[in-house]
Amino acid sequence: MQDEIEELGGKLISISPEKPDKHKTKEVKDAKSLITSDIENNFAKKLGLVFVLSEELNNLYLEFGINLEDSNGDKRRELPMPATIITDENLVIRYVYANANHTERAEPEEFIEILKSI
Repeated sequence: MQDEIEELGGKLISISPEKPDKHKTKEVKDAKSLITSDIENNFAKKLGLVFVLSEELNNLYLEFGINLEDSNGDKRRELPMPATIITDENLVIRYVYANANHTERAEPEEFIEILKSI
């Protein structure tokens, strides 16, 4: 999919609240896209995409080995909602998909069609 995005003149940028040295997944480390850290979720907050984990949910994360304090470098229990945002070359937003259910993501075919129309 990365190649198709680039063929259409797009660039994939991944933004994470994790500190750069904490990007753990193989997909992130092998990605050809730009990966950047949104320290303290400042960018995600401007977009209204941040939520705070309850203590109960944070404890569940810890049970699964996910330590937000360690990976994000602060004591906040904040995470951004996953989102897909497409802008044109003038940074006009042409497509947004955000869903609080992190298991539901934008369909690649849908945003590829948006890229084709820009």
